[in-house]
Amino acid sequence: MLQMVNVLIDASGLERAAKSIADIPGAVKKAEKYALSRAGDVVRTVAVRETTARYYVKGTDLRKKITLKKTTEQVQMIVRGKRHTLAAYKISPMRKPKRGKYNLRGAAKRREPIEDLGPRAFLMPITGKHPFIPMRRKGQARLPIEAVRGPAYPEIVSEGETLTPIQQEALEAWEKEFKRQAMRALGVLA
Repeated sequence: MLQMVNVLIDASGLERAAKSIADIPGAVKKAEKYALSRAGDVVRTVAVRETTARYYVKGTDLRKKITLKKTTEQVQMIVRGKRHTLAAYKISPMRKPKRGKYNLRGAAKRREPIEDLGPRAFLMPITGKHPFIPMRRKGQARLPIEAVRGPAYPEIVSEGETLTPIQQEALEAWEKEFKRQAMRALGVLA
């Protein structure tokens, strides 16, 4: 699954800073380039911070799935990923008890009750990142089993609650860096 999130930068409030460095050849383009690069870094940071605050995901895993495409007027955040098993989020119990029955529960989103996965759910031992994966039998005992999955990273990053702070903080970072680069071009900053 692939999700693209466009972060548009509106530079209308910075005409005065742009006019002050317009006489210096290449200064406006250079300032825009550096400001956009800084805004891209902020986009990734805020996306990881906001998503990990709302979901049981590891920031390092999410950061690896986010790539940035920078053009002259915008930063495009591309989030790739497929649906992960619920073991990547939160399950209880994390390990299979030595004996006896157990009630398997899981959740992907924070501040929501951990829901029961049903009587046909069980933990299957595997080798790899997670020692056990929650599985569920589709029907009768002879039917196949399937992994219990949570949402994909593109779905959780592109939520409306997550995108609003990303847009705001990216714009603030762009404006701040553009002003700083303008001052640098004028020779105020060394």
